[in-house]
Amino acid sequence: MKAILLFIFFVFISCNKEKDNEQKILKEEYHNSNATLRTSVIQPTETTKGKINNIDVGCGYTYRLKGTNIDLSLPQKRETEQINSILQHVGIPMNFEFYSANIENAVATLIDNKRYIIYDQRLFNFSDKLGATYWNSMSILAHEIGHHLSGHTLNIHNNLDIELEADKFSGFILFKMGAKLSEATNAIILLGAENDSDTHPSKHRRIAAITNGWNEANSQRYSSAIPPPPIDDDDVFQINVFNEEDILSQDMIEYVNNYENNHNDYEGIIINIDREDPSGNNIDPYHNMLVTIELKKVNKENYDENRKIGQRYQFNLIDYYQKDRVTLSWLEALMVPGRKIRFKSFYIGWGSESFTYIEKKRR
Repeated sequence: MKAILLFIFFVFISCNKEKDNEQKILKEEYHNSNATLRTSVIQPTETTKGKINNIDVGCGYTYRLKGTNIDLSLPQKRETEQINSILQHVGIPMNFEFYSANIENAVATLIDNKRYIIYDQRLFNFSDKLGATYWNSMSILAHEIGHHLSGHTLNIHNNLDIELEADKFSGFILFKMGAKLSEATNAIILLGAENDSDTHPSKHRRIAAITNGWNEANSQRYSSAIPPPPIDDDDVFQINVFNEEDILSQDMIEYVNNYENNHNDYEGIIINIDREDPSGNNIDPYHNMLVTIELKKVNKENYDENRKIGQRYQFNLIDYYQKDRVTLSWLEALMVPGRKIRFKSFYIGWGSESFTYIEKKRR
């Protein structure tokens, strides 16, 4: 059934190869006969259609528009909400005009220094229905937005690399929006060509670019900037080393000492500290720390293959308020975001390893 629908759609919008040939002819005719014509835009309204006359430059999703006159309509509510959702995840306002047209495509273009995205609602409806997911139209829109953000529409020369850059952006932003990898690549699987054309790469190369963007976003999901060193980073603390007896309760010390003392030895930078009780025992969360650390060095002798330099992991300090006031004050001063520490840890429970040793280090 899916194959039949796909066949019907492509009969309806015509073969891509025919489109390529038509565009080559239009390109020659445009430069030879219409070189003096100027691209112009008439804005649509709620009651009248608009028009782009003699469109010259554009980055299309599956082929390039050239020398074409296009009737424009105002976008539908659904597509407007999709655009706004993408831009919210990018963190920028809409700085382009957005219209629908019967172009069997989606295109980002620049006319008189104004940015435009033109889309065909029929293409969106078809791709979403055939793929059984709204992520297909999201992927197409994200691709076109990627062209504008990358400055591709400022250059009249199309090449395959800019299409791959826009594909990578679409994969990146769709991960941010919650799409699975299969959902991010589904549109190009359905609509892409098997082989490279003059203006667009094969679907296989485009799938790889989308996958690259999606994986890059996935690798950053727990990332944030590393905080700067604390203002007292160079200071000598009265207490700058904390052993088991300084940070663990007596019960925990006895539990840890029942096992061989081969605790992992790390160095890392504190990224974030959450005041919460991971044990679930309703202990005052102010006297507990859930600490996110980016690892910078590991002791090779006790190296845990599951822990990698540059990655971030959580460790905890539980119920440490029982210590004397002096120890407590210096521990609180040491444990701040941006601090580099050398530490050991041991899994006692509660989802993350507990500190068994902490030492202040200079950045």
